[in-house]
Amino acid sequence: MAELADAEDLKSSGAILVGSSPSPGTSEKHMWPLMLSVLVLAYLLGAFPTAYIAGRIVYGKDIRLMGDGNMGAQNALHLFGPLAGISEGLIDVLKGVVAVSIARLAGMSVSVILLSGMLAVAGHNWPVFLHFRGGRGEATTIGVLLMMVTWPMVIAGLVSLFTLLKTKTSRLPACRS
Repeated sequence: MAELADAEDLKSSGAILVGSSPSPGTSEKHMWPLMLSVLVLAYLLGAFPTAYIAGRIVYGKDIRLMGDGNMGAQNALHLFGPLAGISEGLIDVLKGVVAVSIARLAGMSVSVILLSGMLAVAGHNWPVFLHFRGGRGEATTIGVLLMMVTWPMVIAGLVSLFTLLKTKTSRLPACRS
């Protein structure tokens, strides 16, 4: 008969417990530098301007001066085609995934992990490298949510994909009465 796992078994397997504290012997005082480093890194990951760099290097253009002026995957898709748009979208999703993963691997609490995800999105939206003018953060948010609530995001993604394939558009018009 299977036994119920206790909190120590779950922690040793790498599971993150809501309300769990740092590892035994690690004081909160010593966690601050690590926590601050994780949060700054999360922002900088999000702020890395991949659409801008790709536009400059591959196409010789500033994506912020074209299309809707947004530095994200959707504008890259419209301006540079499906390969650029999908690549940019995946990289933006990875920004959120990596930020949350680093916080988890560093043993941060759930609130710090969530804050890391939020800072990755904020970095994408307001990158310090480009005078705080970035994208909308949709793909980066998807990456964060994939890591935090995986199954609901998979289900939502499948519903979205089905809708996209059925309607051939990613935007559905508002209901009219």
